[in-house]
Amino acid sequence: MGWREEREQIVRAALGAAKPRAGWWRTRCPFCEGRDDSFSFNPDTTYYHCFRCATKGMLERREDGEEEFYIPKPSEDEAAAQLRLLTNPPEGFTLLAGDDSETLAEARAYMHGRGIPERVWDEAQVGACAFGRYAGRIIIPNLMPDGSWYGYTTRVWGKVADKKLKYRFPPGSWRGSVIHNQPALWEETDEHLYVVEGAFDALYLWPHAVAVLGMPSEQQIQLLASATRPLVVVLDADAWEKGLALSLRLRLEGCTAGCVRLLDGADPDEVDGAWLWEEARASLASL
Repeated sequence: MGWREEREQIVRAALGAAKPRAGWWRTRCPFCEGRDDSFSFNPDTTYYHCFRCATKGMLERREDGEEEFYIPKPSEDEAAAQLRLLTNPPEGFTLLAGDDSETLAEARAYMHGRGIPERVWDEAQVGACAFGRYAGRIIIPNLMPDGSWYGYTTRVWGKVADKKLKYRFPPGSWRGSVIHNQPALWEETDEHLYVVEGAFDALYLWPHAVAVLGMPSEQQIQLLASATRPLVVVLDADAWEKGLALSLRLRLEGCTAGCVRLLDGADPDEVDGAWLWEEARASLASL
């Protein structure tokens, strides 16, 4: 399946859940999984657009009445600009490891409060921004096998009135195409690797976890299935059934995969590490 066909299926599925609002049909974006109404579709022009990640395209009606899917490719300049946003730190970025500035004191305190030691900040290249588009936010890069960046997660280190604004992602990024701490999938070891939802969960379990940054896409599932080590899916407690389904799918793809169900209301970074380790080993031993 080519990229056009894959995008067609994704967008059509999203539009099936859309709801009308002020002349537009709105739903959750299938590419960045933003707010419930971030993905907009205009039934008159067949144009769609996500105001959060800037994904856009069009469903063109042909003369025979059939619909033809169309995604305009960006110009070379637009593509280059988008790539720079994904492969470089944002404006105002400062690595937190070794930083002792007063400006980022609250950011460092937030990381300590999440139980993430400075050693992990350094290894995962975690930083923060005191100014720019992401001022007041922790920056967690998605590192590729060669150490380069490909997108990143940002999270406010202070309180925010609207919980939906806690996380932001660079324009043009599609979280479903990358896995946080992706290189860990292919380490030659028999030690299991946790599959979690959020980047902070992965940092808490570092370096023994990868994060799918939400619910896994088909592309992410294929990446997970290529792992050279056992996997144990540990999604948030409210998504344990999806976690079980993911582990079964990974087994069908030929991967050794177990699953741990967390207590109601718990996230992976809120449980005892020794307990989680024993539960993970038990899930694999039962296969």
